[in-house]
Amino acid sequence: MRFYFFIGIIGLAISYALTVTGLLNGFVTVFTETEKEMVSVERAMEYIEEVESENYSETKVNLPYMWPAQGVVEFQNVFLRYRCVQIFMK
Repeated sequence: MRFYFFIGIIGLAISYALTVTGLLNGFVTVFTETEKEMVSVERAMEYIEEVESENYSETKVNLPYMWPAQGVVEFQNVFLRYRCVQIFMK
């Protein structure tokens, strides 16, 4: 009779251990998501507070009234590229 009692306790312990493992997994997931979101806020605050804004006084452009009224912006003679770094892959 005593042997059956220990088997029941062992089964109950395993059942609770699996439940606790699931709860810990959920806790770690929530913690990492919160950390990721806070890093995004910190990065945005760094850009707002520490990055210097460009000097717009050098370029004075007279824009038409209510520009852009049609929602169309056209770029002429614009060249975009990433940093001039070559990446070598093996």
